[in-house]
Amino acid sequence: MMASDKFDYHSGARDFPRGVPRKNGGTHIGMFLDWARARGLLNEDLHSPIGSWLFRHGVISGRTFASAFGDRSFQSGDDLNDTGDAFANAYYDEYLQDYDSLFADQYETIYHVAYSRQNCKRVADLLDQRYATWRASVGKSPAP
Repeated sequence: MMASDKFDYHSGARDFPRGVPRKNGGTHIGMFLDWARARGLLNEDLHSPIGSWLFRHGVISGRTFASAFGDRSFQSGDDLNDTGDAFANAYYDEYLQDYDSLFADQYETIYHVAYSRQNCKRVADLLDQRYATWRASVGKSPAP
């Protein structure tokens, strides 16, 4: 099994808010990928050599990488290494609920969440907690 998500699943939904950029349908995907990059969980062989270099070196965000070089989607088996893929398979279905809860008091919908450093940090802190819990549940020592 592979965790997967698509921008268009969100931005193409009937309840996607009017006036919100369609790229915001992938903000949560991009933040997950940004976190995975920072934690060394990316697949060594990402889809595009150019996109991979730009993303790995912080020139572009996870959202831009997924949008421009990843078919506007996230596929854990393609985008993440074995450890990242295993974590995503165990957790990604809950991620959107956690993401919604994290920003519910600040934004009208999850699609209004700004792709900012502060919000990326909030998501990274959440994912670090979930990742540590997952590692403990599978008998792995905490990540360095």
